[in-house]
Amino acid sequence: AWRLNQLGHNVTVYERSDRFGGLLMYGIPNMKLDKAIVQRRIDVMENLGITFIANTEVGRDITADGLLQQYDRVVLATGASVPRDLDVPGRHLSGVRFAVDFLTETTKNVLASETKKLGPTLEGKHVLVIGGGDTGNDCIGTAVRLGAASVKQLEITPEPPEKRLPSNPWPEYPMIKRTGYGQEEADYVQDTTLTTYATSTTEFIGADRGQVIAAKTVKVGPGFKPIEGTEEIRKLNPDLMVVVSYGQILPEELINIPKLGTINVHGSLLPKYRGASPIVSAILNGEQKTGITIMRIAKEVDAGNILFKAETEIGENETGGELSKKLSILGANLLSEAVIQLEKGNVYEEVQDSSKATFTKMIRKEDGEIDFSKSMDEIVNKIRAFNPTNVAYTTRNGEKIKIYEAKKEPDIESNLISGDVIVSSAKEGLVIKCGNGAVRILRLQAPNGKILDAKSFLNGRKF
Repeated sequence: AWRLNQLGHNVTVYERSDRFGGLLMYGIPNMKLDKAIVQRRIDVMENLGITFIANTEVGRDITADGLLQQYDRVVLATGASVPRDLDVPGRHLSGVRFAVDFLTETTKNVLASETKKLGPTLEGKHVLVIGGGDTGNDCIGTAVRLGAASVKQLEITPEPPEKRLPSNPWPEYPMIKRTGYGQEEADYVQDTTLTTYATSTTEFIGADRGQVIAAKTVKVGPGFKPIEGTEEIRKLNPDLMVVVSYGQILPEELINIPKLGTINVHGSLLPKYRGASPIVSAILNGEQKTGITIMRIAKEVDAGNILFKAETEIGENETGGELSKKLSILGANLLSEAVIQLEKGNVYEEVQDSSKATFTKMIRKEDGEIDFSKSMDEIVNKIRAFNPTNVAYTTRNGEKIKIYEAKKEPDIESNLISGDVIVSSAKEGLVIKCGNGAVRILRLQAPNGKILDAKSFLNGRKF
């Protein structure tokens, strides 16, 4: 209209609403765009000769044919007035509103007020904003200013990164996380997480009188497809989720469900020995101490912030099974204290120094094979570490012999090569040459046999 008027045309603007400006008037809150500014622009255009006709819907108040007869040209400058609906059970419940309808009603009430201010009309109400962008941000800011008891936002998209990813270089538009004014205001007045990402609404739940009181949601993955299991966990409404020796990476959507977060009980003093076999690895490497770490679950394996630690000594002859039992008791006690402190909010989070991280792997059966060219310490530590699961073994005469206990014999000298038997008798036991000395085998087991001490094992048989 402005440009056509500049070019010398007589211009008439029809508006379905009672005020002009479209979304600038009613779709954007007054605190973000003062309507006096919009009206000032309308007044300037009107003074320049543009005619404005309000409360007129083309097709109802005036026909298309009527417009064509009355004017030389008709320009369609309309927006889509039909919002995208959410077709889920409970959509009809009272209190479920379209965003633009909510913003329009609020702006009309503001303009009708003599002070241009509204009271706490949402006082005591818990508001859920489904969707993001500018409109979602405007709804959050409006709900906060109308005195809502709490405001939550659901975004179906994943949480954006804080910085550009390599796949999003300059000069492309930066696809990064931004915080709008409405979100800043919500974060200022409430101490809970505002936005939950990668979440879709599956149902609205109502009270007996037809008023919405809750929403069922599910976490979504690539393509916004629901992630199996998250809806069931969300139904439980957990305060805290604890992961122990789970062995799989949990999706971030699942981790963020509990109010207090998701924590992991790990059998080492992180960042040392991240991964699947921290207890075995500690004994294998001859550590004299280890412990339990309780940490936040993070995207990277065992890399979350440390919440609590507890340390314990590793006995000289302690086996993997014995240490595992000791750490399970230590971990249970530490977890009990962690839950109490998390509930109180009395927790200091220590960021792990990843430069000091060491990593362990999943233990396989073949990892238990003994290499007698290794040192006495390495061999004895392996036997300890693999007892009683994935028991260390050697192969003799085509048989797989499991070894449960051994000790170092640094004073026995021999010119034999590594792996050769130095002593093998029911009277003197079993001693095998290794890389820097010898090891005495104390307990072992033949296929389909019982675990025996070496002298009993050698009674009537050879090794």
